[in-house]
Amino acid sequence: PQVKPSCWELFLAGETVCPLCSCCIWFGIGWLFALVFLMQAFSQGTDIFSFEQEAVRSDPIVQGYYAFLAARGKEEGCGDEDHEDEEVCNSDTECEFSVGKCREKEVCPTPPSKTRESFLMYSGYPAWVAIIYEAEGGGNILDDEILAYIDKFEGKLLTDVGGARRKDGSLSPWDEDWCKMAYPTVAVNESQGKCASVTSFLNPFSMNSEGMQAVKAQVQKGYSVAGPLSCMCSEQDALCALCSTDGAVKPMSEWPSEIMNCMQSHMGGSSFFSQSSLSSPGNASAMCATQSMNGMSMSDLQVVLPGFCQAK
Repeated sequence: PQVKPSCWELFLAGETVCPLCSCCIWFGIGWLFALVFLMQAFSQGTDIFSFEQEAVRSDPIVQGYYAFLAARGKEEGCGDEDHEDEEVCNSDTECEFSVGKCREKEVCPTPPSKTRESFLMYSGYPAWVAIIYEAEGGGNILDDEILAYIDKFEGKLLTDVGGARRKDGSLSPWDEDWCKMAYPTVAVNESQGKCASVTSFLNPFSMNSEGMQAVKAQVQKGYSVAGPLSCMCSEQDALCALCSTDGAVKPMSEWPSEIMNCMQSHMGGSSFFSQSSLSSPGNASAMCATQSMNGMSMSDLQVVLPGFCQAK
């Protein structure tokens, strides 16, 4: 049977209007959709090409999230949306723009980092690598054979890996070019630095008597992130020498000399703190003058020590 064209088909064929008119109208509609798409692309950016499913606002969890945002209100301070602009951030006397973000100014700025002392930053965040181990074929990750293999693998990983080279063709040792560096508390120059320890699955198995003595020697040389708190460490499970039996901090006159000397060495030989500094926080300049290498001030110790004694 003969099929009768629809009105739309007759229009496209130029039967109801002139062929030029139908052609121009058809292309006009096409350009209209193209312009709408371009406007959406400019406003949404690359999100318009995302295939990820948008959050369902009717979901109770999603509704709770938006309710939390509404109850919290607008965030104020160096981390709010307005301070994302570098000029706005730097114009605020309490903020500074650092590593791609607006942050609160440090009351006691730390000295400039030595070579590779700070983390490698990527897009404003510390870069890190995680290695996941799996024992296949019914094996146990704690089997001696597998632990030995992990030890061998990590030993190779943290070297020149059998031939890593610089752009000029010379060898590129791990300890000279890549490892994160650690420096003693009172390091004068960068020659005193060494490769920092790596968090490894094997670390708990290295704390035998030999490993404990090695750690103790390193802490005594100042290689510790605990700063003056490391002076209170002991191999004995007993009450800390700074604490009384009722959980209070002893007067400084009763502190053992070895702990006093250790703490002062962590302060770099600077004038030591007084008993009053443990009972009331000092001003900013006083706290900054008595900071240790890890940024721990006497105000910090004032808060930490009583809780440390109570915990024991």
